[in-house]
Amino acid sequence: MSRRFLSPLEGMCVAGLAGLLGTLAGLLVGGPVGALAGGIVAGVHGAIAGWRGVYDWRHPRGWFALVADSTWGLVGTALGTLLIVANIAMPSANLESELTCRRNRHLHNGGFSIRRGFAFTLGSAISNADPNGYGLNDEFLSRHEELHVWQNRIFGPLFQLTYVLWALAGVVVAALVWLRHRDVPLRKLIETACYYNNPFEYWAYRNDGNWPPRGAHPLLAWSGPESDRTGAQL
Repeated sequence: MSRRFLSPLEGMCVAGLAGLLGTLAGLLVGGPVGALAGGIVAGVHGAIAGWRGVYDWRHPRGWFALVADSTWGLVGTALGTLLIVANIAMPSANLESELTCRRNRHLHNGGFSIRRGFAFTLGSAISNADPNGYGLNDEFLSRHEELHVWQNRIFGPLFQLTYVLWALAGVVVAALVWLRHRDVPLRKLIETACYYNNPFEYWAYRNDGNWPPRGAHPLLAWSGPESDRTGAQL
């Protein structure tokens, strides 16, 4: 049976299942309003994911991905769905179907990013996957960006909360260090403390063999043995 026929059918089935899971999760957290919001977010994402054939139904991790995206990881799923919609509207964004279908992720070449030269991941969506124009590096994408996808599924709202709190604390730490090292650009210290030293980013950079990254300032970058630089510098 052709993918052209299966895509809308799978989209409807996944939307229904994801919507049900999101409704139940939202009801537990936020009552009727939470149920409505959770059902809509999970249902919309499920429809897109089903249409694109994102989930790998042959393996347990594919089913886990669906359940996590529709429940515990729903905050990230909401953000990721916004990113997906933005990329659908952007002419520069192209869905890489071969690197998306049954890979438990949405992978866009081009599209939205918060910083030039960096890939960007929210929920299950990876955007600007070839930020430097050297061609898609699936090894890097799987070891770094896809790790963020699974971090969201495993840690749920704690993932986003950690980024926010770590960034706030990082600004304070960077400012205190800068007061004793005025010759160092404050921006580099803030970037290192808030972004590179974030435990989820440290984990991802170590996982793709790229620690310490070139952008991290040695005054603040976590110490430890250097990794082989096998991943793309993002």
